[in-house]
Amino acid sequence: MKLEARVKIAMILVIVVLDAVWISVSNVRFDWPGAVQLAVVAPVLALVWAYYALRRGEPALATMARETLFLLVFSGATALFSYLVTSLGLPTIDETLVAVDAAIGFDWMAYVGFVNARPWLGDLSTLFYLSSLPLIALAVAVLPLIGKADRAEEMLMTVMIGALVAILVSGLLPASGALAYYKPPAEFYLQNGPLVDLAYKQTFFDLRDGAPVLFSLAEPKGLIAFPSYHVALGAILMLSLRDMPRFLVPVVLVNGTMILTTPIDGGHHMIDGLAGLVLGLVSFRLSLGLRALIARREASRASGAAIPAPVPAE
Repeated sequence: MKLEARVKIAMILVIVVLDAVWISVSNVRFDWPGAVQLAVVAPVLALVWAYYALRRGEPALATMARETLFLLVFSGATALFSYLVTSLGLPTIDETLVAVDAAIGFDWMAYVGFVNARPWLGDLSTLFYLSSLPLIALAVAVLPLIGKADRAEEMLMTVMIGALVAILVSGLLPASGALAYYKPPAEFYLQNGPLVDLAYKQTFFDLRDGAPVLFSLAEPKGLIAFPSYHVALGAILMLSLRDMPRFLVPVVLVNGTMILTTPIDGGHHMIDGLAGLVLGLVSFRLSLGLRALIARREASRASGAAIPAPVPAE
C-alpha cells in the first residue's frame, strides 16, 4: 500500500477515535440505524479496492474504489466531528462578518429579497448550490479512469485537509450565518424554499446550548458557516482540474455561480464564501506540500531498500 494511502487512513482513524471519545462525554447521540448504508457500502468498496489492486492489477479501478472509500468514511467521521466542535460554544463572530459584508457593499436582506422576487432564480440557486458534493464525488471516480489517478489522490488529500481546517476555524470562530443572524420572517426566507432554513440551523444552537442532539449519517447537517466549506470544495475542484480545460471551463462556470448562491440556499454571509475560496487555496497548498513530503519519504525508503547490504570482509 502506498504511503499516502496509509497517511489518509491514519487521518481517518484519528478523527474516528476523537469522535468516539468525545461523543461519550457529550450530549450528542449517534443514530446507529442511520449508519447502515455506510456500513454496507464501505466494505464493498474495500473489497473492490483489494480485488483490482491484488487480483486484477488494474490500478485505475483500484484507485477509484480506494479514494471513494476514503471520501465516504472521512466525510461521515468529520460530519460528526463538526457537531462535537460546535458544542464548544465559543462566542460567535457574526457581528464582525456583517460589518465586513457592509464594508464590501453587500446587503444580505436586499440580495435574498431580489432573488425572492424572481422564483426562477431561486430554482437555479438551489440547483447550483447542490452541485458541489456530487461533482467532487464524480471527479474522484472519473479522474482515475481517464489516466489521472494521481490527481484524484491529490484532490482527496486537499478535501480532507480543507475539512479539518474548516472545522478548526469554525470551532474557534463560530458563526451562525446571515439567516440566523437576521432571523427574517418566515414569509421572507421561505419564499423560494432554501435548502437551509431556521429549523435547519436549530441544530447549531442546540449544540451550543448543550441540548441533546441526534447525529445521523443518513441526514447530517452542515454546521460550518465561516468559512464556507461548500465554496472551498468548489475551489478545490477547480484547482484539481487546472490543466484539463475541457472539464475546467464548465466547472468554473458552475462553481463560480455556486458561490453566488451561498447567501440564498446556505444562509451565508458573503464573506463566508470569499473565505471559502481562501480556504480552498490554502488547503491546496498544504496538500501539495504534504504530498511532496510523502513522496520524498517513499523515494527515500525505496532507494534504501534497493541498496544491497554490505558483505563483511573475510
